[in-house]
Amino acid sequence: MAIRTRITQMARQRGLTAAEVGQRLHLYRSNLSAMDAGKRAVSLRTLARIGELLGCSPADLIEIVWGSE
Repeated sequence: MAIRTRITQMARQRGLTAAEVGQRLHLYRSNLSAMDAGKRAVSLRTLARIGELLGCSPADLIEIVWGSE
């Protein structure tokens, strides 16, 4: 099981790039990319900040991929 985020996907749907999200929230673009790939842990506080910016809940930003390691 892998836990990934959908930050880049949700940002695109709202007309933003991941770089713009990172810039507005003072996060590195590389960290956002690693979160999307499931290679970096993300706190609920950070998910809440991103969700507030993108107008969605933290749960909307999480993707669970079953059967992968």
